[in-house]
Amino acid sequence: AKVTEPVYYIYTKILSLLSSGNLIIYVIATTTIIYALYSIAIVRLSYKFDLDEQSRATYLIAGLTLCITFTLTNHLIRQYIASAIFILFAYYAYENKWRKTLLAALAATLTHNTIIIPIALIMVATIISRQTSRKSNFFIAPLSILASGFIGNWLIKLLSSEHDILSLNDGSISIITLFFDVFCFIGLLV
Repeated sequence: AKVTEPVYYIYTKILSLLSSGNLIIYVIATTTIIYALYSIAIVRLSYKFDLDEQSRATYLIAGLTLCITFTLTNHLIRQYIASAIFILFAYYAYENKWRKTLLAALAATLTHNTIIIPIALIMVATIISRQTSRKSNFFIAPLSILASGFIGNWLIKLLSSEHDILSLNDGSISIITLFFDVFCFIGLLV
């Protein structure tokens, strides 16, 4: 964790003091936090979407099995915690609870800096969705997506000089995966 990601340091310090550094408690607590945050956000969203009981159950099971890889919850700890907070951010944004939205955005970003990109994209999508003309959205959306990507990348570079997602090539993440993620997110945004 970088200096610009203090939430993880605070979390591990508190947990270490409470558990006397017990690794098993750390693993259980971390996994529980990740799944609990996702569950809370998914359940709240499913009620806001006024889904029937079967759809809510399907939505929850799909969210907890397709969005999270159980074996990686203690490998990609900061990323998963940040993404779980991001789901809460999306819920609060949907609810127009702006203080909680900004608090969740800040907490997620201070957990893992790269989450700033989807946060910026959601904020742009929120602004675009408030436009009255669908035709203007058709032209604004692609420009906003591009601008958000560049602004997010610039913010990540500003926060941490050794992390440049546009030139990531550590062998563990294929460039195809990055493009697939971008296309999926753009599709969902549109």
